[in-house]
Amino acid sequence: MMLKITLVVLCFALTVSFYRFLTSKNIWDRLLNLNLVSVKILMIFTVYSIYIQDLNLLDTSLTFVIVSFLVVVLISRFVISGGDTK
Repeated sequence: MMLKITLVVLCFALTVSFYRFLTSKNIWDRLLNLNLVSVKILMIFTVYSIYIQDLNLLDTSLTFVIVSFLVVVLISRFVISGGDTK
């Protein structure tokens, strides 16, 4: 029961974070919110894998967090090096 409530709260928090990502004005706020959304998705994957008792989903979530970290780093480097900041 507690894991179901946690999943619902995390899904609501993900929705709010994604809305903040879409409505951000500058690139740094969007990048920060992108990182926040990816962390919330990681938390949902983790709680869901505990709920269904499947450890393979934890491997998938680990892969997802590595890729999302690399995306944030690469976008940051692109913006810092003089990419389009609009």
